[in-house]
Amino acid sequence: MVVMELDSWALHGLGDIKKSPQLAVFTNFMKDHLNFYKGDIDMYFEDKAQIFLHQTAADDILILGSQVAPLVQEKYGDKIKSKIVVSDSLSKDWQLKIPGEHNRYNVALAVSAARELGVAEETIKAAVENFPGLPGRLEYLGEKNGITYYNDNNATTPDGTIAAVRAFPNFKGKIILIGGGADKELDFTEYGQIVPDYVKKFILFEGAATEKIISAISAYPRGSASGVKVNSMEEALKQALACSGKGDMILLSPGAASFGVFQNEYERNDQFVKLVDNL
Repeated sequence: MVVMELDSWALHGLGDIKKSPQLAVFTNFMKDHLNFYKGDIDMYFEDKAQIFLHQTAADDILILGSQVAPLVQEKYGDKIKSKIVVSDSLSKDWQLKIPGEHNRYNVALAVSAARELGVAEETIKAAVENFPGLPGRLEYLGEKNGITYYNDNNATTPDGTIAAVRAFPNFKGKIILIGGGADKELDFTEYGQIVPDYVKKFILFEGAATEKIISAISAYPRGSASGVKVNSMEEALKQALACSGKGDMILLSPGAASFGVFQNEYERNDQFVKLVDNL
């Protein structure tokens, strides 16, 4: 058995060969990569839908997240031939090591997939409760001098950063957010309405997305949160440390692409992890 996470470009290839996996999990659908799709959100959705459009009625299964199920069924309901399972919410009795309601949502989808594959319930529960998370996805880097560090480098959309800050209600108003960068032609209006409630200071990499972030947080001012622009990870962490204290969190959650200041997201990730490790 092979388990794969596929992006829209890989899924586009499934459309070319008219194949979909026997078990498909469709997590959610949010705006992303509109710079590549020239603003055509329907084209982006069509690429995503290739994960289930070529399933057959035989033994194929489509697991839908509850957030996206109505949209998928409205747009493609008459074309879906497989068995549809809408993922239920995760039982509150199950305690996860990874933070955030969005992660409980993701785990619920994985649980639904495992159940359809016949995995024993006690095995599923043990697996998800002991799962430590993945690098770059709300990755806990430790606590030093009373300051907590998290690496959410893979959050390259406004929605990703919104989910990140909401995962830490106990740090509301105590987060020093390192973010910003290159634009993917995404809208930061909701970001500006929500994220500043959680952030003590914005440390933002130079780039077109950063200009959008500054405009968005200025339109919906919250408390004393303000931003400073930087052009390196070293300067970002230096600025973050200068305005942080015991009980605060320094969180890398860009909400944007890496290009410009960094060669790619991997370089951005590795630099942050190394610098924090060397503190």
